[in-house]
Amino acid sequence: MDRKKLISAILCVMLVTSLFSGCQAAPDTAVVAGKNDGVFESALNSSAEPVEGANTEAFSYTDKFTSTDGKIEFNIDVSDIKYSGNPMPVIQVTPEEITPELAKRVAETLYGEDTTFYEYSEVGTKSEIENEIVRWTLFSSYDYIYDEYKDSPLSPEEIEEAIQIEMEANKRILEEYKELYETASETEEQEECLWTFFPSSHYEPFSDENKTKKIRALLEINGVSINYNVSNRMEDDYRIQMIMSFIHSPDYTTDTMREAFANSGWFVQEKPDAETVENIRIQAEEMIEKMDIGEWVITGCEASYSGYYGGYVIYVGVAPVYDGVMVTPQTQLSNLKSEEEYASNYYYETLGFTMAADGTVIDFSYMGPLEVVEVINASTAVMPFDELMERVKTQMSMDDIGMYQMFNPGDVPESQVTDRVEVDITSMEFGLSRTKIRDNPDDFYLVPSVTLRGDYTLYNSSGDMIETGMEGVEQTLLVLNLVDGSVIHYDQQ
Repeated sequence: MDRKKLISAILCVMLVTSLFSGCQAAPDTAVVAGKNDGVFESALNSSAEPVEGANTEAFSYTDKFTSTDGKIEFNIDVSDIKYSGNPMPVIQVTPEEITPELAKRVAETLYGEDTTFYEYSEVGTKSEIENEIVRWTLFSSYDYIYDEYKDSPLSPEEIEEAIQIEMEANKRILEEYKELYETASETEEQEECLWTFFPSSHYEPFSDENKTKKIRALLEINGVSINYNVSNRMEDDYRIQMIMSFIHSPDYTTDTMREAFANSGWFVQEKPDAETVENIRIQAEEMIEKMDIGEWVITGCEASYSGYYGGYVIYVGVAPVYDGVMVTPQTQLSNLKSEEEYASNYYYETLGFTMAADGTVIDFSYMGPLEVVEVINASTAVMPFDELMERVKTQMSMDDIGMYQMFNPGDVPESQVTDRVEVDITSMEFGLSRTKIRDNPDDFYLVPSVTLRGDYTLYNSSGDMIETGMEGVEQTLLVLNLVDGSVIHYDQQ
C-alpha cells in the first residue's frame, strides 16, 4: 500500500455509524432494470477531461416523487451538496495482510513503546483449573441438569433426551479441563508477547479453529486489563485482517470489570469541552501517521455519554483516502459467510477509537486493510448531477411496500402492517465505494459513488404511525455507482 501523509481534516458532523455500535439498515433496494452493462468497462478504457464550467460551490436540491405502486413517498431535501461532475478515479485493491511488525507498531503507537505486552492465556494455574474441574463435575451430573428442567413444558422423553445431550457436552468440557491440568503451572507465569501469529486454538483451549491466525496480548493501564487482538485469515470461505483492542481479562467478572472502570478515572461525569475534544482529534491524527497505514481522514470526533462505561468518552471515526478521494463510510458487514449474489467475504476498511478525555485509548479497531493493485483509471467520467438524480428516482421508485414490512402481514395485527411509507432523503455523500470485480473473487474496485442517507416512517392503513424505534435515525438508503448508475450493494445479512 502506498504510504502517504495523513490528511489533517475534520468534517463537523456527528458520526453516523460507529465502529463500536450499529444501527438497522434500510430495506433492500431492488436492482434497477437495465444496468447499462458494458458502460462501466468502457469508461475504464478512456479518460475524461475536467468538466468545463463545473460548479465547485455547494448547492441544495429538493424534489418529491412516489414509487410505482403509489405507496411510498420520497422527499429529497439536501443542502450543502458538493459535486462538480469532474472525473474521479477507479482503483483496484486487494486485502493486505497484517504483519507481525505492523501489529507491534500499532500496539506501541496506541500504548507507548515502554509498555510491556504479555502473551494472552486462558489456561490458568493448576489451582484455577482445579476450581473449573469442580464446577464442571457438578455441571456434568444428572441430578444437577435434571433440576434445570423441573419446570419445563417438555415431555418426559424430551427432557431425558435434552439432559443426556447436555450431560455429554459438559463431560467433554470436564475432560478437556482435566487434560489442561496435567500440563498447567503451579503459579501464574506471564510471558512477554512474542509478536508471532499462532492458530486461534493456541489462545483458546477448547477451540479447534486453526485457519485464523492470531496474535493476542494483554497489558495493564491504571489497573485495567486491555486485550490487544490481531486476526489474520486468508481463506476461500472468508478473509479477516483486523486489529482490535478493548478492555478484557480472562479473569474479569462483571463486578470486577465495573470496579476497574470506576477506579481507572477514564470515564468522567462532565462532558469534555471543545478544547479537550480537539486535542483528542490531534492525538488520533498523530497516532495514525505513526502507524504508517496509508492515508486517512478524521470523519467525526465527538464526546458522548456511554451507559456501558458509566461516563463520557470520546469517539473518533476515520475513513481511508485513495488518490485524494475519501472512501465513504458504510455500515460494517455483519455476515462474511453470506450467500447473497453480491456478498463480500471481507470487512470494509475502517478505523476508529474510543478514548478517555486524558488521551487513553480504551477501544481501538482497524479492519479490512487494503493494498492498491493498480489505479485502473485516474480520470473516469462520472454522471452529470441531473442524470444522477434521474437515476436515483428511477431506482427508488421501483421500491414496493413489501420491502418495508417489519413483519409478515399474516402474523401481526392489521395495525402493524405497513400500508404507506414516507422516506426523507437528507444527505448525499460523494466519494469512493468498494464493489466486487466481475470474474475476480480476490480483488475489489473502489469506484466513484453517491450514498443517500435519511430516514423513513411507516404508517398502517388507518394512517397511524407504526412504532419501530428508528424514526428520525439517519441510515443508508441507496448507494449508486457514479460511472454507470448501477446499484452498489453495501450491506449483507
